[in-house]
Amino acid sequence: TKIPRGSKQYKEIYKTRTCSERINNRILNDYKIHSLKIRGKKRYSFMTMIASINIHLDARIKAFGFSILNL
Repeated sequence: TKIPRGSKQYKEIYKTRTCSERINNRILNDYKIHSLKIRGKKRYSFMTMIASINIHLDARIKAFGFSILNL
């Protein structure tokens, strides 16, 4: 059955969808994955994984802060 538009369940699903779209956009545009001159599924997957790790690190630094002095 279809989920009624404007319902709480619809808003939760839409929120997760927009979140994943923002991440996909960041991987493709900020890290320029779409314009890399690489061939092969393994290399492409590796570069995508590196971009994903960087996105998680950026989120962690934004949430908790980072200082080189605390190391």
